[in-house]
Amino acid sequence: MRWLATMLAGFLVVAGGVAGAGNAAVTGQAAAGRALEAVASSSPGPPPGVGDLTGVACVTSSRCMAVGGSSGPGDGHALAELWDGSRWTQLATPSPANKDLAAVACPRTSLCEAVGTVGAEKWNGATWTVETLPASVLAPSLGSVSCPTDSDCVAVGARSNGKNAVTLAEVWNGSTWTVHNPVNPAGAVEAKLSSVSCSSTTNCIAVGD
Repeated sequence: MRWLATMLAGFLVVAGGVAGAGNAAVTGQAAAGRALEAVASSSPGPPPGVGDLTGVACVTSSRCMAVGGSSGPGDGHALAELWDGSRWTQLATPSPANKDLAAVACPRTSLCEAVGTVGAEKWNGATWTVETLPASVLAPSLGSVSCPTDSDCVAVGARSNGKNAVTLAEVWNGSTWTVHNPVNPAGAVEAKLSSVSCSSTTNCIAVGD
């Protein structure tokens, strides 16, 4: 089981995944000063479906988006669920089969950017759509995204250089994604970035191994 927590103004939303009877993804929420309370989300798929929510972003205490992936007797697919302050609702995602979403950032209630093995998807307040990433990147895998404004996002992960995995960074300007490859550590044969945080459009810190 994996958990990821985001704190927003004293409100905690936790996203995780579990397989078992009912095959439901499990999420939870708690206000500051209260014990964490588990809240079952919608089922990620028919038995023996397994759901795993790995990223969550909250704009307010009653508006959160969680993303991840699901596998079952058929093809796996990306998961996206919306928290309205009292319950989780599973949203339709257009992801290709056997691809998932790893992280999400929501600069406002009607805009979220999510990334993962699927690439990048955008939520416009009503539907998720797959976005086009630069075709020049070989085998991209994005694992984290940060959006300091509603027209600036940075996503990081790894790509292939034809032999090994190396660091990858892509920037969204409100309409398109472009590649901004960071410098790999000196002497590193393989490297990847696993998390990024942007305090402004000109200041981002990314970490990895």
